[in-house]
Amino acid sequence: MNSPFDRRVLVGFITRVCVTLECFFLIAAVPASADNGHSPHTAGTSVTIYAGGYSTNSSGVTIAGYWKNGRWVRLSSLDTRYDSVANVLIASRNRVYAGGCSTSNSDVQVPGYWKGGNWIQLPQPPSSIGACVNSLVLSIGEQVYAGGYTTDSSLRDTPIFWKGKTAIELQPEDKAYNSRINSVTVVTGNLYAGGYSGDAAVYWKNGVLVKLPPLYPGFGSVVNTIVVIENHVYAGGYTINPDVPPSGVTVPGYWRDGTWVGLPRLYEKADSMVNSIVVSGGHVYAGGYSMDESGTSVPGYWKDRTWISLPSLSEETESEVTSLALVGQHVYAGGYSVNSDGRSMPGYWIDRKWVGLTPPPEDGQGRVTCIDVVVN
Repeated sequence: MNSPFDRRVLVGFITRVCVTLECFFLIAAVPASADNGHSPHTAGTSVTIYAGGYSTNSSGVTIAGYWKNGRWVRLSSLDTRYDSVANVLIASRNRVYAGGCSTSNSDVQVPGYWKGGNWIQLPQPPSSIGACVNSLVLSIGEQVYAGGYTTDSSLRDTPIFWKGKTAIELQPEDKAYNSRINSVTVVTGNLYAGGYSGDAAVYWKNGVLVKLPPLYPGFGSVVNTIVVIENHVYAGGYTINPDVPPSGVTVPGYWRDGTWVGLPRLYEKADSMVNSIVVSGGHVYAGGYSMDESGTSVPGYWKDRTWISLPSLSEETESEVTSLALVGQHVYAGGYSVNSDGRSMPGYWIDRKWVGLTPPPEDGQGRVTCIDVVVN
């Protein structure tokens, strides 16, 4: 399947983190030592599982939507001939918010979010020829904050943040190079937006750029996910090691308060990446993938610095964890697994057990970009 994003180069399309409103209430009210912006709940008698993402039809057009306990809910498109994608999903008070973009009838990528299934378009700067939402967060009162990027006529990406319907362009390190926001969170009134600027992994705190130290200066690093726990900033993603032929490899890890914490790989000469982070009970869970010696992407997560592989539909095709949620002692990992027929199948893992999701009959493929788990 032709994916609408490239996970390797510095132009990543989708976000890697979900944030629930319930977690925001905990962070705002008490020192948050339990969980990050996924699910701070203790184990309950039942849960509702929301898995946001997209399916792909026979024409190769991506269709935004989500699965609620396995049932597909299609979201509206500006023009069904063109792509739409849900990059982030939040379930709050029986209402679903899904952020992303939808392509118009003039083939322009339009940023926005769906609230209860209704499309809400977000404004773009005058110079923009397209934009997309990569991450959402809700404040108390359900004020929507969104982060992403806008593209100008020179095909340069600029980081952009929306508060409600007000668009605010953030200052990149160098305007000559691409910059994007991949993940946002709001903690005690402070906005953190993680992403990249040029070849640097960065985050913006209340609009002020913070550059994270690279392992290999001059080569790419990216923040895919950012969470803040007890005033500690965890920014997960990858950095490129150029010393591995032929073109270098991506090295997984995260920055804790600016200090890099590298994570072990299945094979040191192949790519690995962190897409999502949860911090709970003093442990850091980092979801993503690690390539094995055959070059196959193996889905899984690191608990602290221990890699835990998850089962794939086929050992010869790629699979990936795109999002993590933690409920009690249960780990939920959303993502996809490519089957032996080469079809990308959406689904999630619960405590290492794969739960496949069925794309609409006319589509047959899809991916989960974000998972949110709510205790009933």
